[in-house]
Amino acid sequence: MKALALLIAVVLVGCPVKPDKDKERRIEEFKAAIRAQREPYMKTIADFLDATSKKDFDRAYGLLSPSYTNMVTREQFVAAIATNKNFERQVVLDVHKTVNQGGTFTITGSFGDLGRAEISLVDTANGPRISAIVLGGIPALPLPTLPTVGSAAH
Repeated sequence: MKALALLIAVVLVGCPVKPDKDKERRIEEFKAAIRAQREPYMKTIADFLDATSKKDFDRAYGLLSPSYTNMVTREQFVAAIATNKNFERQVVLDVHKTVNQGGTFTITGSFGDLGRAEISLVDTANGPRISAIVLGGIPALPLPTLPTVGSAAH
């Protein structure tokens, strides 16, 4: 009996394991589908970073979502983004995770030497548009200017 077990062990160890070509193909197809889903969002981000690094703030503003541009005017955006050093140069986004939920596509990753980044985009008739960029836990896009309320006499 021991001899039979030894013979089986030798045969099993000596047999090369055949790769599962069908499984490998399915994995590659899945990865390609994920890349294809991310592509329009990554293009919007790359176009935005290209525009801001070239100080083409009108083009950058056009890549922002209606929910953002409804609250922040072009003039407010340009005045604030022109002095934001985070957008002076184009930085590569290293994607760690993507989530598509409730009409918002969120990409989390590393933004070069600027650290952790979270970029939210929404789908519009003109393609994906950026609704928020958070760098290191801090909102990187200019925030809406809220109207000041005068003191009222009571």
